[in-house]
Amino acid sequence: MHPATSQRKAVMIMAELLKTVNLKKYFPVRGGLFQRPVAWVHALDGVSIQIDEGESLGVVGESGCGKSTLARVITGIYDATSGDILFKGKSIFSKGATHYKSIREDVQIVFQDPYWSLNPRLRVMDILYEPLENSKKYRGVNKAAKARELMELVGLDPEKAGEYPHEFSGGQRQRIAIARALATDPKLLILDEPTSAVDTLSQAQVLNLLADLYRTRNVSYMLISHDLAVVQYICRTIAVMYLGQVVESGRIEDVFENPLHPYTMALFSAIPSISPDNTRERIILEGNVPSAVNPPKGCRFHTRCPEAKPECSNVVPELKDYGNGHSAACIRI
Repeated sequence: MHPATSQRKAVMIMAELLKTVNLKKYFPVRGGLFQRPVAWVHALDGVSIQIDEGESLGVVGESGCGKSTLARVITGIYDATSGDILFKGKSIFSKGATHYKSIREDVQIVFQDPYWSLNPRLRVMDILYEPLENSKKYRGVNKAAKARELMELVGLDPEKAGEYPHEFSGGQRQRIAIARALATDPKLLILDEPTSAVDTLSQAQVLNLLADLYRTRNVSYMLISHDLAVVQYICRTIAVMYLGQVVESGRIEDVFENPLHPYTMALFSAIPSISPDNTRERIILEGNVPSAVNPPKGCRFHTRCPEAKPECSNVVPELKDYGNGHSAACIRI
């Protein structure tokens, strides 16, 4: 059974929590005397994902594929260029900024670098209480007591709630960031490379903490990571992104055991193994990732794909379900 779910109660009927529909985000490239847009960076170009209540989705891909942009659009840090985001079946854009603000308690994010995501001028108790100050639900809650409760939850000494972030290690700071994200009891926790900026021992501690929280609290995860082993440990489903688009998705066991898209195969071939039975051949992709300002026509991966056909440069592949929710966007399948 999956490590992150071995002790979690089974959910008989999975309800949709968050869904993106053809989500796009373009950033302007400005130039000229008046700094007008002369081109657009296609950071997200039609991304559709779904996270059910109680599920954990891993989003993987090379740097620049749009993973972090996706997290920031979902949390409202960036405005979407087009498309829609549904939370519990309702569009968060339907009522403008007011409705977007109303779900912020339910959707929280943990950033990659704990050294920059915490205000160095605030004590930990103030950092942990800050998300609650504008919440009617938590108005009047004892600040010190809430801070101690959250620190205990993430395995930190509550007696240090009056200290400042610089007095903690990198791994402890990331725990503080996780505690802050959990302060409003969110339904969805977005984790943007939560272990990449801390040492190896702290990585293991943070991962175990996240696995424990997943088992014991009613929270769903969207985990963004370059580390496929981390995704396999924490997540139940996976979405593979390339140049602003999802090229494969499905249950962890299905995608890892039988990757369908050539890009996914190349990613997984790079996973180190000490097993003598592992005969997977390393797939070396030629060339660099194309520019998101002028992405290739047709399949965006065809310029590097070892199995590309002539029609791949003209046909835009659709993300098709090949059984059991395992989908891929490739015309060669």
